[in-house]
Amino acid sequence: MTDYRYIFGTLRSEQVIEEIALYGVYMTMEMNVGGELQGTFQLDQTGKDNATLLSACIPGATWVACERNGVCVWHGFIWILHSQKVSNCSPRASRGILRSAALCRI
Repeated sequence: MTDYRYIFGTLRSEQVIEEIALYGVYMTMEMNVGGELQGTFQLDQTGKDNATLLSACIPGATWVACERNGVCVWHGFIWILHSQKVSNCSPRASRGILRSAALCRI
């Protein structure tokens, strides 16, 4: 089984902030070409503080790396984060759209 991890960190200090489980992930993976990663994560359901999750996804100040079986296959800056309420009865969900100008080698 393939194991994917999504690690988020700050651009200024290059420190890891949080590992966040994403679903519905789409990545473009062309070598030496800018790429895009889109994914969704749930707030209020992860057992983590919502403020920490959102601080790991500040556009222009944070990055995300995707690892497949422990090997980096995608890395980029976060440019856009949308937060949306799913419904009046359910927890909120955030959808992050992330873009990069560089990719890790697969």
